Amino acid sequence: MPGPASQPAGARIPWSLPPWSIFKRGAYSTLIALILLDLLFGPFLVERGSPGSPLLTLLVFIVLFSILISGSSKKARPIICGVFLPVLLLDHWMLLQEPSTGLRLVSLAGNLLICIATQAAVVMRLHQRTHATLDALLGAVCVYLLIGYDFYLLYDMLELIHPGSFLILGQLLTAPGPEPHLLDCPQLLYFSFVTLTTLGYGDIAPTWSLPRSLVVIEALISQLFTAILFSILVSSYMANSWSRSFSERRTGKKSG
Repeated sequence: MPGPASQPAGARIPWSLPPWSIFKRGAYSTLIALILLDLLFGPFLVERGSPGSPLLTLLVFIVLFSILISGSSKKARPIICGVFLPVLLLDHWMLLQEPSTGLRLVSLAGNLLICIATQAAVVMRLHQRTHATLDALLGAVCVYLLIGYDFYLLYDMLELIHPGSFLILGQLLTAPGPEPHLLDCPQLLYFSFVTLTTLGYGDIAPTWSLPRSLVVIEALISQLFTAILFSILVSSYMANSWSRSFSERRTGKKSG
């Protein structure tokens, strides 16, 4: 009786989400959709005083956690849950409270670690692929968009530690005093993505050396990321598509 088909030597097994995951397919597209919703409707909901904006942001981090835990090994999952799950619980608790500056900083730092860990995991999966696919392109888009969240969280932490680090039209960005978590500086999310895309409207500006350096670093990372990684992935994806199309045509001609 023939045995099961063996994997060719040197071939890499493509990554797939485990059966128990809530996102068996479409995890990257789900994350992209949530990020775009947060960017499009978040500022509007904040102006209306709706709780929808922090909930959207919380959903983004929940999807990040799901992608991170789903792609990790069985040994690493308890560690990841032990480190990052309390951060999500803290986020949820802080939506209902008036947290202190220290707790807000802990929550923002934890969310930043979730973003960076997810980006690292996605990049490692992209590196393991032998050729570019649509899923790989979506993963690269997720990493790019999360750069905006990385620096948004850094800017928010900096504003909490050193109020007045950013000015909007020459005025202070936020009024002093406790505010609900994830509603601290919604303008900084807008500012981060304006910087990421190198638009630079000038309505929000850093006021001293450290935030100015972070702004320059974000703009440089954005340019290098789009120029190097996206160009490689897109060219590889197009080459694979043309190769498959050519092979299918040759097969069709031979069979005909």
